[in-house]
Amino acid sequence: MPGAQDTDTLLGILRQVWDEAHPTVLDADNDAAICGPDGCAVPAAHA
Repeated sequence: MPGAQDTDTLLGILRQVWDEAHPTVLDADNDAAICGPDGCAVPAAHA
């Protein structure tokens, strides 16, 4: 079928559009985990 895309290409496009529409906002004063589509980034413990 002309113009058909494989699932990996389609998923990549959807992730890119999602990331552009929902940017990650980091709060430097917040110790909460930062989660996104690929998992969570847990801040380092304060010494």
